[in-house]
Amino acid sequence: MKLLRTNTKGTQDLTQLVSRSTWAGDIKSCSRSLEVDLVSLPDVELPEATVDLGDHVAFWGDTDQLFDGFVFSVQTATDARTKTIRCYDRGVYLNNNQGYYRFTNTTPEAVVQQLAGEFGLSLGAIASTGHRFSRNFLGQSLYKIMATGYTLAAAATGERYRIAFELDKLTVRKKEQGKYTLVIKGGSNLLSASVTESIENLVNRVRIVDDSYKLVTTQENGGHIQQYGVMQRVIKQSDNSTEEAKALLEDNGPTQKITLECIGDTRSIAGTMVAVQEPYTGLWGKFWVDSDTHTWADGIYTNKLVLNFQNVMDEQEVGNLPE
Repeated sequence: MKLLRTNTKGTQDLTQLVSRSTWAGDIKSCSRSLEVDLVSLPDVELPEATVDLGDHVAFWGDTDQLFDGFVFSVQTATDARTKTIRCYDRGVYLNNNQGYYRFTNTTPEAVVQQLAGEFGLSLGAIASTGHRFSRNFLGQSLYKIMATGYTLAAAATGERYRIAFELDKLTVRKKEQGKYTLVIKGGSNLLSASVTESIENLVNRVRIVDDSYKLVTTQENGGHIQQYGVMQRVIKQSDNSTEEAKALLEDNGPTQKITLECIGDTRSIAGTMVAVQEPYTGLWGKFWVDSDTHTWADGIYTNKLVLNFQNVMDEQEVGNLPE
């Protein structure tokens, strides 16, 4: 593990001051975070932990760099003799910058390229959809603007997309199984597991209506209606309303929240797939990582994963249709 801090005064290696570090992400956010506890003692054997707001921070777990971002908060506690810094990668700038745009017959990938160019963001791989849309945005975050385009594309293509930063590069990737899938096993790299099932956000019927509020068609899951009762959404007719209704049913079925505590592996991050084999809870199969928390403390590296058997994306639909 290595931690470097860089500012106008130069670069400082703070690795030997780190007592605890936590690296985390979630599919509902385009920004990953890094929180580090630094030893802050009047010890001549240790360098002083000088960290200021806005400093650049780079973090390595083992041999690979995991994080590239900036300090957004510094907390100093005299009783604990520690300094805690909280950092975010460049995704925070997508969340904290708003824009005003009128897009006509454009694609999500073109929107990403335009916004990245205007705000000086470097691009990595950007998923191509070929889906065109028109929409006006006023006072919406850059992330929600980008995510709206890809949400509309997802309804048309059936794909799921993930907007995130890979170090200093903005990327948009399809959420799909990679070439290699990490296997998590009981008695091996799995420390504990819990499972919670829920229908709190269930949708099992979608009504599609026209501009006159007349019913056009209905998409529903009859089995779920019989078992759980009707949970209905209503959407407006459009070119993609049938696909949108099907996506609502698919993404809002009964959920199974799975929480794992594992021996650490940096490949397990939000948006990726893992295979789980745990006979006691009956967990056996491939699941998507919705959120991940990686912790290094006292020489031990563990991670906490929240899994989902459904491949979901952070759906956003902001802005207005052109009049």
